[in-house]
Amino acid sequence: MARILVIDTNEQFGGYVCTHLQHAGHTCLLENRGARALDMARKHNVDLILSEVMLADVCGFEVCRRVRAHPDLFTLPVILMSTMASDNEIQHGLTQGADDYLAKPFEPSVLTTRVSQQLQIAGDALTPDPITGLASVRLIKAVIQQAITQKQDFAAAYVELENIVQFGKMAGIKPRDKALRHVSRVLDGQGKRLASPLFRVAHIGVGHFVCVMESKHAVPYCTKVANTWNKHLPDFYKQAGMAMPGGDKGSGKNTPLLDLVICVADSGISGACSAKEYFDVLAQLRQKAVKDGHSGLFMDKRKAPRKKRVAS
Repeated sequence: MARILVIDTNEQFGGYVCTHLQHAGHTCLLENRGARALDMARKHNVDLILSEVMLADVCGFEVCRRVRAHPDLFTLPVILMSTMASDNEIQHGLTQGADDYLAKPFEPSVLTTRVSQQLQIAGDALTPDPITGLASVRLIKAVIQQAITQKQDFAAAYVELENIVQFGKMAGIKPRDKALRHVSRVLDGQGKRLASPLFRVAHIGVGHFVCVMESKHAVPYCTKVANTWNKHLPDFYKQAGMAMPGGDKGSGKNTPLLDLVICVADSGISGACSAKEYFDVLAQLRQKAVKDGHSGLFMDKRKAPRKKRVAS
């Protein structure tokens, strides 16, 4: 079913893990050195890495960081396992890019279930969104984690198409999906004009999108996206056979306005250490936008915090 790299200095426990994964139908490779993780993963085209945290050479946290920083392997699922399983240890592992954390000892059923879950999630992450053709939320999180690990200057932009649910109820599924595809083309098209190797855009659900790019591109990109959308919005309503909201003589007054809310978190300001923390910052900015009651561009303008020392 899958090719799994197991890394553990304890040969007996590593064999225990491999035996139960093989009984579940997987192929296992057993390694005792974390420094060989990337070479083994590339050479054997593994589907998942299951690593002990305490290794003789480099720790499991470092294995995570190396995987997340790799240009080709950054989406590879990594599960850490350790007898050190306090809340702080688990949180630190997830911050370094681990997808899951198993507390030793664990039952075989727990092992196989958690491995299957991560393989399923990883498979879904590589499948384009059926409506927009864009990347998934897991893939964009992997892109953000890679940028964090590589210590790149970048910005994450959350883009919401407001009132899309209400619009779909009024106009129907086809016009709703057409609006989502239209936004996707605007986001992707403006991104391609950046000629940026970092740029990625994902559709993360209903009218929600996330884009990643170099920090210097964030404001110009988001401004062009908003201007392009507003420019073509009247034509979109016309093609949908609906009056543009706010038109003359009250036309379209009951039609939901498909406006954009754009929130940007910059790596130099947010101080976030994981993809989850970046999403939390974007969620806070979105809450502020809702509270203010209008659309537009919202930037994280807090003073940059001091960098926290990262434990190994």
